[in-house]
Amino acid sequence: MENQKLQKLKNYYRDISQLAKDKSPNRFQNDDRAHNAVVMQVIFEQATTVKMYCGEFSIFRKEFKKKVEKDYDVEGGDCPMNNLYKRLESFLKKEDTSLEVIVENPDIFFWQDLYSLEKIRPFVGLGKIKFYTFKDDFSNFNNTYHFTVGDDRMYRRESDEVTHNAICCFNNPEGAKILKTRFEQLKENVVLLTNKTPLPYQTNN
Repeated sequence: MENQKLQKLKNYYRDISQLAKDKSPNRFQNDDRAHNAVVMQVIFEQATTVKMYCGEFSIFRKEFKKKVEKDYDVEGGDCPMNNLYKRLESFLKKEDTSLEVIVENPDIFFWQDLYSLEKIRPFVGLGKIKFYTFKDDFSNFNNTYHFTVGDDRMYRRESDEVTHNAICCFNNPEGAKILKTRFEQLKENVVLLTNKTPLPYQTNN
């Protein structure tokens, strides 16, 4: 029998998917890691260009998946993270799609710890995914909230990077424009992140 938390998460996906299809301007909350994954899943379903500014790209790290499995008492194929991974792969296979990610603090395990790296690696080579990190100490930018923007109208703006709480909207061109401008400002201080990029701010956390 399916647990109640998982059913509520499916209801959450149903509700916010409808907001996206209706192009609703209503804002809504994202309350935990799994909600974060569901919001990102819908953005990848609806958008063609996605820009992310994040701490460690944790949503696609193995530890993140383990925490969601624990939070929702599921494992393996039942984990809600699997839907996000499939959606990202489908997104990247489409023509004219792109994903740009500024990773604030990539640790020494970044490339080894990415979930489904073997599936997304070809898209990195094709330039459909571009990872960046800061040229200088990221503490110069640590007063900037993390966020994701999809096309010119969708966004997820994080208010707490530990709990992954965020404010989201799937049809707010003005809010999306502000975040896209901020993303381009941050890009002025980055270098392309590859598996050969020196990481002077590495941690073991």
